[in-house]
Amino acid sequence: MTVTVMPGGAPWALPPVLRFNHENGVAPYNGVVAVSTNSRALSREEQAAPQVAAMLEACVTAARLVKARAPVRIDCRAGADGVLRLFDLNMKPNMTGAGRPGRDDQDSLSAIAARAVGWDYRELLLRMLDGAWRA
Repeated sequence: MTVTVMPGGAPWALPPVLRFNHENGVAPYNGVVAVSTNSRALSREEQAAPQVAAMLEACVTAARLVKARAPVRIDCRAGADGVLRLFDLNMKPNMTGAGRPGRDDQDSLSAIAARAVGWDYRELLLRMLDGAWRA
C-alpha cells in the first residue's frame, strides 16, 4: 500500500492506495502498466481495519518525525504476520496527473488517493500549495 501524508500543523493522511495484479510479487513498471489500472484507494470501511488504522497512524508519525513540509508518499508492505510496515518514505513523491495526450490514465498514486476524497488533480495541487511551508 501507499500512503500520501499531507503537510501542515497537524499532518494527515489521504486514503491508502492498494496495489494489485503484481507479476511475480512485484508491481509492474508504471511505464508499461499505468498505476491507475492496478491500484485503488481503500474504502472508509477498509481504512478502519485495525492493521490499516495502525499503518496510517505510523505514516503520519513518520511524516511528523522527518518534519515534512510538503506531501510525502510512504510505501508499506504486510509481513508474513500481516502487520503493515513502512519501508520507503519518499520526500519527493511522484505527482503526475492524468490528462496529457496519450496519458489519459497516468494518475500517480497520490492523485488516486486525492480522487478518493473528491479532489481532482487541480484541487490536489491547490491543497498542496495551501499547505506550503513558509519561512
